[in-house]
Amino acid sequence: MSVRPRRTRSAGRRQALVALGLVGLMAAFGLGVYLGLGTLQSKAAQVVKPTDTRPAFTLPGTIILAQHGVLYQLRNGKFTALIGPAGNWTQPALLPGGQRMIAVSQTGRHSTITLLDANGHVVRPLVATGSPLRVDNHWTFYPRVTPNGTSVFYAYDLHDPYAGYLVDFAIMERSLIHPAAPAVQWTIPNNYTGGDVEPAALANGSLLYAKYNIDAAGHSFSQLWLQTKPGGGGGPLTTPQANCSEPALSPTQTEVAMVCADNQLQVSRLEVASFTGGKLGPLRVVSPSILAASPTWAPSGNGLIYLAPAGNGRVGPFQLWWLPNPTAARPSAPKQVTQHLDLTATSQPAWGN
Repeated sequence: MSVRPRRTRSAGRRQALVALGLVGLMAAFGLGVYLGLGTLQSKAAQVVKPTDTRPAFTLPGTIILAQHGVLYQLRNGKFTALIGPAGNWTQPALLPGGQRMIAVSQTGRHSTITLLDANGHVVRPLVATGSPLRVDNHWTFYPRVTPNGTSVFYAYDLHDPYAGYLVDFAIMERSLIHPAAPAVQWTIPNNYTGGDVEPAALANGSLLYAKYNIDAAGHSFSQLWLQTKPGGGGGPLTTPQANCSEPALSPTQTEVAMVCADNQLQVSRLEVASFTGGKLGPLRVVSPSILAASPTWAPSGNGLIYLAPAGNGRVGPFQLWWLPNPTAARPSAPKQVTQHLDLTATSQPAWGN
């Protein structure tokens, strides 16, 4: 099973899960939650490389995005392709200080989480999953570094070599200080659902993530889930009906941005809620986009970027959007930052100072 070009998380996930639901508990449903995401983004003739265009306006700091397997840096109103080895790169995350980052590199059989320097050069693999035996290959995605920079959380497929159809993702933690130490499994996924993805580490040691499940009618849904320790000690923060995923913690960890579908097909909205560290406040829609994906907070906490088709449409390549003051009683209108790109919507941007 391979990870083919993946481009949408919001549109792709919602549509792919609908398609997967029609075939019930099919073999490799777990990987389908992730691998099917990129097959449904529309292409357009005017798509260009980020380095061949400029944003509509300049955002502060440094933003790392992915398009067609290449990582690009947006800084001072200019895109630069990060210099690094060839490969299908996605899902960057900055380490504290911004001098290093981690990202996922995919092949046709597995993916590897790799430590990179600020220019995209490989420092060392962090989670290598390749094997000469295809059955021993694994997939790792959604790496996120803890606030203190000592470890990385990620989603890892727990496929059983004796039951190849059981490939649900679990959230694992690996030390960055002691790389030889074994990884710790935090979550126990629901079988045949796709499992647990998109971790976000709290400063108090807890873990926020998206947990997938299937209801009695065979429909898949996701909930934001909070867990206080490996193996348990937590519960859901959102309802199955809200169908929320992609949690993004604000720098102060007092707000959470997320993408919710309210169990509607091919619809996903950007929503924000206050967060006490154990409970979410009321969810508020902050973007009219019907295909929002991959929210990321500004380092200052005064805004969000996210990915969505141009013009907040239902189809088309995903562009970068900026939403000022999302926590205000009346948030400002979102502003489209890029045109004619085809950003990987399953790849949450990384934003540093």
